[in-house]
Order: sequence, then structure tokens, then C-alpha cells
Amino acid sequence: MIKKLIFLFLFGVVAFSATGQINISEDFLIERMMKKYVAINQANPTVAGWRIQVFASTDRRKVESAYATFNGRFPQYPCEWVQEKPYYKLRAGAFLTKLEAIAAREEIKRYYRSAFPAYDKNIKIQELIN
Repeated sequence: MIKKLIFLFLFGVVAFSATGQINISEDFLIERMMKKYVAINQANPTVAGWRIQVFASTDRRKVESAYATFNGRFPQYPCEWVQEKPYYKLRAGAFLTKLEAIAAREEIKRYYRSAFPAYDKNIKIQELIN
């Protein structure tokens, strides 16, 4: 038993006293590819994601009225209206996954029964952070 304790003690001392240094060297082509990847992502600050489509109409005034009402009820979800001819659409929030959008839709659906998650290819990264 004492031999086992001495062995464990010596093993622990050796294990804790050992220091090492790790050197990582990457290939030039990989470094160049990563720089190009970063440059592309900095040039295009948008990502694909999801929004909640709250309301759609061909009458712009109805959408503007729904916009004001929505902002009063749900200030935590920034919204905007867009025109996709012939419709004006009121869309709210910015979500990376559809699951997040569905969770928000459940809250919004109490007042807007026709709300649904809508795919959006141009969500600014800053919108997702906020």
C-alpha cells in the first residue's frame, strides 16, 4: 500500500513538473485561404436567417398602421416593412435559426394570427447581435 502511495506521489510530481511547448505551423496555402475567407466575410456583412412576417397587404397605409401598432406591442422585436410587388410586408425580428423564429412567433401570434417565419437572405449581422 505504501509503495502504491509513493508511486502515485512521484507520478504526480513528474506529471505536474513537466512543461511543454506547442508550435503550430500552418501551410502557406491555408493561411492565404483563411485571409481570403476573412476578407469575403468582411465585405459581405449579411447572413441568411429568419424573420417573422407579421402582416402583408397591397395597401401601404394598412402596413404602416400595423407597423405602428406592432412597435407599441412588441418593442423587443425591431420591425420594418418592405415592398415586394405587389405586396407590402411587415417583418419583425432577426433570427439565425428557424427554431428561434418559431418561438418568437408563438408570442406574436396572440395578436397576429397569420404571423409565420419567413426566410431572409439579407440579415445584417448587427441585427442578430442586438
